[in-house]
Amino acid sequence: MKGSYQAVVIGGNAVGVSVSYHLAKFRWTDVALVERSELTAGSSRNAATGYFSLNTDTNIEALQAYTFNLYKEIEETSGQNVGRGDFIGKAAAQSAAAPDRVLSIVEIESENADVMGIVPVGFNEAITGMATTGGYGYRLQKSLTMALADVGQSDIGTKFAIDVPGEPHAARVIEMSPYDPSGDRTRA
Repeated sequence: MKGSYQAVVIGGNAVGVSVSYHLAKFRWTDVALVERSELTAGSSRNAATGYFSLNTDTNIEALQAYTFNLYKEIEETSGQNVGRGDFIGKAAAQSAAAPDRVLSIVEIESENADVMGIVPVGFNEAITGMATTGGYGYRLQKSLTMALADVGQSDIGTKFAIDVPGEPHAARVIEMSPYDPSGDRTRA
């Protein structure tokens, strides 16, 4: 190994290998990929062909779709199998029914009512889900949390009650990326 490179990528996991691959596509020829023993031997070794069905951000969803298609491109250009075959949970993920509950971003329509821990979500006086620890979004000037609630309660604008702390507060579903719903700020 020499003393200097144009770029050094640390970690031979899916991200590190992808960065190295893309640098090579841009004709960078002086790149070192450093891994402790062999590619994907580190702690993220199981992420290489992972299946993620729950995304809270459209940018992450787009990145996952791009990455999945990238595996096929790498196999075609290199002639190497990149291991997109079977993985633990693949059959279950493919045969899974549509979820009964989905994750939503929720605005609590009250001041000083931040969700702490896991609390019930109610709709028409019935408990139909749960919300997780939230907080006040200073940029948005709103109290926000994430709620796992019945599919019928996930549409933007749906109103329900969240128990914070020990008393119900009005809440409504908002866009999954409330600060930057169109992704414009991440592209700037």
